[in-house]
Amino acid sequence: MIRSIFRLMWRRKKSSFLMTLEIFISLLLLFALSTMVVNNINRYNEPLGFDYENVWVMEMNLRGGSHDGAGNKQLFDLLVNNIKSIPEVLEISNCSSNFPYDQSTRMTTLYNEGFRIGNADIISTDVNYVRTLNLRISEGRWYNAEDHVKNETPVVINRKLREKLFGNNPAIGKVFHSEKYVVVGVVDHFKIKGEFSEKPLMIFEMIKPERFQSTLMIRTNSAAGLAFEEQLYKLASSTAREWTIKLGKLAEYRSTSFRITWVPIVIFSSICGFLIINIILGLFGILLYNINNRKHEIGLRRSAGANKGNIYFQFMGEMLVLTTMGIAPGILIAVQFLLLKAFGIEPKIFLIAIIGSVLVIYFLVLISSFIPSRYASKIQPAVALHDK
Repeated sequence: MIRSIFRLMWRRKKSSFLMTLEIFISLLLLFALSTMVVNNINRYNEPLGFDYENVWVMEMNLRGGSHDGAGNKQLFDLLVNNIKSIPEVLEISNCSSNFPYDQSTRMTTLYNEGFRIGNADIISTDVNYVRTLNLRISEGRWYNAEDHVKNETPVVINRKLREKLFGNNPAIGKVFHSEKYVVVGVVDHFKIKGEFSEKPLMIFEMIKPERFQSTLMIRTNSAAGLAFEEQLYKLASSTAREWTIKLGKLAEYRSTSFRITWVPIVIFSSICGFLIINIILGLFGILLYNINNRKHEIGLRRSAGANKGNIYFQFMGEMLVLTTMGIAPGILIAVQFLLLKAFGIEPKIFLIAIIGSVLVIYFLVLISSFIPSRYASKIQPAVALHDK
């Protein structure tokens, strides 16, 4: 039965080409969508490495002023001390403008012993950053003021960079990048771009004592709300009158980051869904049209002893064979992404996307062919032969 169906569909390959092409396109669309969704879910389940709850972000624009000028540094220290006096404030830290979930990026190309390691995200922070974001130190410690020396910058790196630089060898105290950075600690995880980003190569470098950066991270207790925000903004504006202050919650930046990630996926999903629904409806109509044109064939088979189940499974089998002919080249293309580890995505992500897409296509084809096949199985031999 199966062999005869394959032979029948192969003889009709020219007339079935359009349906086969539609199934092929549907598989590729579903594969692309599934890969994006599964990859983002996989990234979301990875450890984030910091705590964003109850953290406020204050961005400061000095209007052309310098971050190492004596006057601005004194004003900055006064602002920090005034903020610390607010009862709701638990910790406060200074860092560069590329804070977590922000869209700004600061990267550097790293070298170690003459070899290029890759591009790493780098963020300048003070000694309080580890407590403000509740970072987890797995090796060594966070840097402090005593670590500052003239020619070397103390840094904390993440585990991914540690493995690239030193493998299984000890990392604490090692110097790299043309003897510019000295490692004092290692954190396991820190996904600066948020849950849906890939694990970066990460460097935290200590801000020099005479300098400061344009962002403050402020950890508060859970009671801090609109009243605290208003108080904090008024205090900052009155302390640094010439500076432009922007205030917001780190959780709000997180929500914006989520939208940037998922809105394109939702739009693509809508487009794919619309196209696939139209393709499935087309398959439904084509199969129904073919059944009406093959009533005489159905009548002959019923007269020869075929029962309703035989007719039903014949047309369902034809659609499954046609589907297999359509998805086979699609699977071959999708497997190339898996073998090449395209876009830096793990092979298991592609494998899950391939299997999921194939199952969905078969499921949709079975649904679209169920009613026409049922209709064909109910055609009576006398009626079919008479219509001919």
